[in-house]
Amino acid sequence: GYQRRVHGGQSGLFFTNRPKEEIKQFFKTYGQADYARMGDIAPTTFVIPKGPLDNTKFPSTMEPYLRRLGMDTRLEKGVVTLGQDCIACTEGQPITADGSRLLKHWDQKLVVFKVILNGFWDKQTSTARKIKTEGTDT
Repeated sequence: GYQRRVHGGQSGLFFTNRPKEEIKQFFKTYGQADYARMGDIAPTTFVIPKGPLDNTKFPSTMEPYLRRLGMDTRLEKGVVTLGQDCIACTEGQPITADGSRLLKHWDQKLVVFKVILNGFWDKQTSTARKIKTEGTDT
């Protein structure tokens, strides 16, 4: 499951000679998986199981860092090991700063980056026109 994140105040310009309806359809279906950030609502629960971690991805030097992120870690024969399951995020709850870092380390992309069109330039009338959230022009 993916969550839709809408940021206020962030915008950009897209220039094209393509027909307006083609562009509206493209952005309606376009989405790119992305890492969740602090404050995003978790669409699912992600649990990191107890036991040894992959030594190539989590070398022994990362053990103190992972502990600071709230994980019950220790070194066993040079391998970072979790003493208990670690819940990085819980479905329906806001993701914490530490949880977002853990999700990124475990390559869990839980949100989708979307572009929301809110207007276009009408070349024939030389005016800017708004697009309603339903996708129809005003």
